[in-house]
Amino acid sequence: MRTDWEGKLYGKADFQELLLEIITPLIPYYSEEKAQLKLGVTATNYDKRAIYLESFSRPLWGLVPFWAGGGSSQIFEEIYRKGLAAGTNPESKEYWGGFHAFDQRFVEMAAISYGLILTPEKVWEPLSEQEKEHLANWLYGINEHELPICNWVLFAVLVNLALKKLGRKYDAEKLEYYLKGADTFYLGDGWYQDGDSGQKDYYISFAIHFYSLFYAKVMEQEDPARCRLYKERAELFTKQFIYWFDDHGAALPYGRSLSYRFSQVSFFCACLMADVNPFPIGVMKGLIVRHLCEMPELKTQMLLPYADMLIRRYPNHSTAYVPGKYSPKGHGQTPAKYGKFAYDTRFAVNVAKSNFEIHEAAPDNMLAFYINGYVYVRRICEEYCVTETEVTSKWIPYPGITVESTIIPTEYGHIRKHAVISDMECIAYDCGFAVEIDIEGELLTEESCMAQVENAYSLCRVRAVARGGKGKVILADPNTNLLHPMTRIPAICYQLQKGRTEIITKVEVEYYYHE
Repeated sequence: MRTDWEGKLYGKADFQELLLEIITPLIPYYSEEKAQLKLGVTATNYDKRAIYLESFSRPLWGLVPFWAGGGSSQIFEEIYRKGLAAGTNPESKEYWGGFHAFDQRFVEMAAISYGLILTPEKVWEPLSEQEKEHLANWLYGINEHELPICNWVLFAVLVNLALKKLGRKYDAEKLEYYLKGADTFYLGDGWYQDGDSGQKDYYISFAIHFYSLFYAKVMEQEDPARCRLYKERAELFTKQFIYWFDDHGAALPYGRSLSYRFSQVSFFCACLMADVNPFPIGVMKGLIVRHLCEMPELKTQMLLPYADMLIRRYPNHSTAYVPGKYSPKGHGQTPAKYGKFAYDTRFAVNVAKSNFEIHEAAPDNMLAFYINGYVYVRRICEEYCVTETEVTSKWIPYPGITVESTIIPTEYGHIRKHAVISDMECIAYDCGFAVEIDIEGELLTEESCMAQVENAYSLCRVRAVARGGKGKVILADPNTNLLHPMTRIPAICYQLQKGRTEIITKVEVEYYYHE
């Protein structure tokens, strides 16, 4: 496969060729009847048939626009004709199965419905009448079971929209019910929250806005008022969401599902599809090609009030400062995904291996308390405020300890002010960004009130400004970072006494752009 695509995606043919190079290696792993794609032996919390369906459906997010744009691949057309027929046939050994509440199969219906609406000549018309009946009946099952109150409701919208356009049985009441339900998630300035979880992450861009813009594209004549509203909200959202990308196109590693390839820019693809152009076409194409090119003039510091986020743009990278507000239910490792003080486009976050030792917890951008052999960090904040100049939060890492943290962006990083009220003596590590090591030229520095980690292209320095602390470089366990096998975290180690203690830590960061 080519590895030199960056900067060489000029026209449609280049994108079409790239897609085929990405998905062609999948071909040997489709099952006999093509309804299952078996990619490994890992597990999740749903059954194997749903796992195989998930693998089968996801390439459609690329294949459908490929086909809609005039692309042709006989082998994949045949795979998906056979797979859709077998997977929805109750008599087939590869039948995807029936349903239950919150079924993963409902998620995968979205990509199939996307294809039925945009490219029926590839995924619907080649089926026999009996196969069409099986597929339509199987899809209708989403109307007969409970869905979680989140972006999932839009899967039912796509399914019923597809059935309606194909002249098959659909549930008009459910279609309207779920459209109105998704509208209750709206906050303002183009921002939604992901249902009752309250989370505001990439699911707002690549799920809620994406599906809404798709609806606006295919229902503009039948539902003009709603489609116009979706486009207006997307325009507002774009003006803020663009701050999640730095000058070179890297996006913030924040929240869930960061392994979804290309999803971070899919919102901009949906904008172009729905004729929403808040920026010039050249800028929009640049965003898609390499996560940014021809960058418009942006503010140095930007408050995103409905995202609970303050973003600062620095040379070659951008940092988002957040209060640690997120839902306590539904997803693993939420403190790492939402609870750190800062998330940066160039410094990937660490995820704890355990909470037994500081090096196993690997708590980059956290104030980590070490008590009786365990590490405690900021989880859900009790109170918070995000303004144009700072982010404040009040949180309880451990019974008997309350922390009020104020994060203030500066020209070269940020300042942290922590007021800790504790009924016990303990140790706390105020940790900076995780920096890659095991490359040529890394330097580790520990001093009385300062710690620093530097490699050939980046640097993070932390310094105690008030109340003396000891500089410490944490040797984070291997494979705790999202990108790098080995990282080190500069930190200030504070000895905290009973009562009220105020500490101030200065964090400085530099990144020298490299390919």
